[in-house]
Amino acid sequence: MEPVNGYYEASMNFDMEHVRPFLSQLEEAFSLGLDVDHLAKRVAEAEVETAYGCDLHLAFEGQPVNMKFSAWIDDIDAPDLYFYVTSEKLAEGIDAEMEKFCEAHGL
Repeated sequence: MEPVNGYYEASMNFDMEHVRPFLSQLEEAFSLGLDVDHLAKRVAEAEVETAYGCDLHLAFEGQPVNMKFSAWIDDIDAPDLYFYVTSEKLAEGIDAEMEKFCEAHGL
């Protein structure tokens, strides 16, 4: 995995109904300090053909990590979620959680 401007990417398309559960799973797995309710609400409220994004200062394994979270809403029911993080290990962990989520939900 190669960083771009110091950030590693993990991304996937989600059905809108799966955004909050995935963010909750991510927070449960890594205790990052994500405000799951706020992020899920902002994604759900974004208009089609727009992007929502924010910079987050979180903790991963006791170390500070920056995350650029964004959601591209090209379909009201299926946003693309992007997690750009300054930790390669966290990006790989997010990818692994996406895979687990898909397997658990038959996606």
